[in-house]
Amino acid sequence: MNRLAARRLGALVLTLTMLAPVGCRETPEPPPNGGVAVKVLTYNTRGLLRESKGADHIDSDRWRFVDVLVGRISTERPQIVMLQEICASQVDELAHQLSTRYPMSIAAMVDDGPQKGCPAPRRGQSDPTHQRFGKAILTVGAAAPIVPPQTGAAHGIGCVRWSGYPGFKACVLHTAPEEGPGVGEAFAGWQAALPGPLVLGGDFNAVPTSRSLDRLYSRRVPMPPAEPDNPSLAFGFMYEAAMCIDDDCEHLVRAGEATYARSLLGDLKIDYIFADDQHFAPRAEARVEDTSDDCGGKGCSDHRMLWGEFHVEKAAPDADLPAVADGQLDVRAIRLDPARRIVTVNPVYVPRGAEAIAQACEADNVKPDAEWCNDYYVRDADRNLYDVPIAPEATVKLYFTPGVTCAEEPCTVGLDQAAEVLAEWSSRAPGLLGTIVVRNGQVVALNHIYTP
Repeated sequence: MNRLAARRLGALVLTLTMLAPVGCRETPEPPPNGGVAVKVLTYNTRGLLRESKGADHIDSDRWRFVDVLVGRISTERPQIVMLQEICASQVDELAHQLSTRYPMSIAAMVDDGPQKGCPAPRRGQSDPTHQRFGKAILTVGAAAPIVPPQTGAAHGIGCVRWSGYPGFKACVLHTAPEEGPGVGEAFAGWQAALPGPLVLGGDFNAVPTSRSLDRLYSRRVPMPPAEPDNPSLAFGFMYEAAMCIDDDCEHLVRAGEATYARSLLGDLKIDYIFADDQHFAPRAEARVEDTSDDCGGKGCSDHRMLWGEFHVEKAAPDADLPAVADGQLDVRAIRLDPARRIVTVNPVYVPRGAEAIAQACEADNVKPDAEWCNDYYVRDADRNLYDVPIAPEATVKLYFTPGVTCAEEPCTVGLDQAAEVLAEWSSRAPGLLGTIVVRNGQVVALNHIYTP
């Protein structure tokens, strides 16, 4: 990591002037173009693995970076904070400290799986939930989790609808380079189904010129001039901060200051905050904050804080966003409440056929691919539960289920019987594997996926 660089202060600022920040600070001046602005931070905290090989330049203390983060957030006063590689106990401590300085709500905690190395809470009773590890979104004001798009990525994605602006969605992720195209394609379809301002931030593990980001970068954004032989293939729908290279923002580039400190191997930009090109202006500020000496004389993380400022130019539809986009979604159905007409689901990724066999063989380290690996491969990347409303005309179809009989499989059952089946199923398994069909934000069908 380059220690000679001066500390960079600032913020990738989506500063939402329509929502007065919590606290006594006065409302910021509107941006010059009259658009609404929102202030955002994304940061891979490296909450664990702080003593692993090659991490000598990183502070080994698992709480000190939280203290530093509290100070930076309370000073910069963002409306949205997106964090990666962080324990639930660390997120709770962050929110607790901010409560007296700059209150923010934990809008989403994306659980990528329990980690024994997560520290027990600094205060209060310890329970297994503190070992949850993954990503988090904090917001000023209320926000509600919504079902993210199914990207096929190995780790979950967190999305919320934020009360600070009509139709505003914020999502956090942490992906591998090869997952970029799937992420871009999935979010494009999701955005079309849930229109409105969208901000997407996190660690993409890819540099700006990587082909894996072509489905995210707007087609207006060519490759940097330094690579004239590598023409743009971008056909995505998102702007990234600090793209303008002239005063009129007529020319955009895929570039940016390094956000990942690789010690002696050189630094890279792999962290991003994107904003969709239908609702935001292309001009946006981006600054990187280096905390290399702020945690006991060492780095607070191997990543740097990325802050940004985008301006909303187009409002979303007036109607509230539903909890899930229209279409089909593979899930584990956990429980069903017929009286409230709510089904609780855990989204999963379920490829079928040849794709499933290839992925299952890869997961099991079977070479070459063999049909017996699995015809259905279930990847439970999202461990969060979502309550989704059920339409009055909804149907539930079940295959070969004990206690359910009919002339021909699958059997169509009523909501009361479906509720009993889900209760029994969830008592011995992670839920009933199935596909929900969503129309106008409501489930109109729940179809059992039968895996012999």
